[in-house]
Amino acid sequence: MSIISSGFPSARFWDHVEKSMKSFEPAELREQVTASWEKETEVETAEQVAELLKDQLPFHFANPMDPLITEYGERASGTIYSPDVLRFFAKQEYGGIEVEDRLGEVTQPTLVLAGRHDRACSVAASEAIAAGIPNSDQVVFENIAHMTFVEENHAYLGAVRKFLGSQD
Repeated sequence: MSIISSGFPSARFWDHVEKSMKSFEPAELREQVTASWEKETEVETAEQVAELLKDQLPFHFANPMDPLITEYGERASGTIYSPDVLRFFAKQEYGGIEVEDRLGEVTQPTLVLAGRHDRACSVAASEAIAAGIPNSDQVVFENIAHMTFVEENHAYLGAVRKFLGSQD
C-alpha cells in the first residue's frame, strides 16, 4: 500500500505554482514567500531551513491567515531539517520529477490525496497520478490546500483509515 499526499508526477505541473504565486494574497505574504524561495539555494543550516519554511507556510494553507499555521509551527518546532537536501532541489528549480510515464508500474493499492486549493500540487496533478496508477483511489478535500493533514486533520485521517481498512 502507498499513500501520496499533495504530490505531482511531472514538472509540467510546476506552472500551477507560478500562477498561484502571482495571484497569492495578501501581497506582503506573496513577497515574504517569494523572498524565502529565493534564499533556498543558499541555505546552510537547519535553523535557516526552518525559518524559510515558516515564511512559506501561509502559501500552503487555503487561508493564509489561518491560526493553524502558528499552531502547526509550534508543533513542528523540534523538526530537524536538511539544508543540503533543500539546496539540492532548489538549485534544480525542483525539476527532475518525471515519473508520470512510470505510474503504471505501481502495483500496490494507492491512495492519492489532494486539497482543492493547493497552490503547489494541483488537483490536476493528483488526478494524473490517480489515473496513472491502476489500483488507486483519490480523495480531494474541497476546503483546504497543501497542508491537508493539518487543515482538516479528522477528514484526512478518516480517509487514510478508510483506505487502510479496505485493504484487509
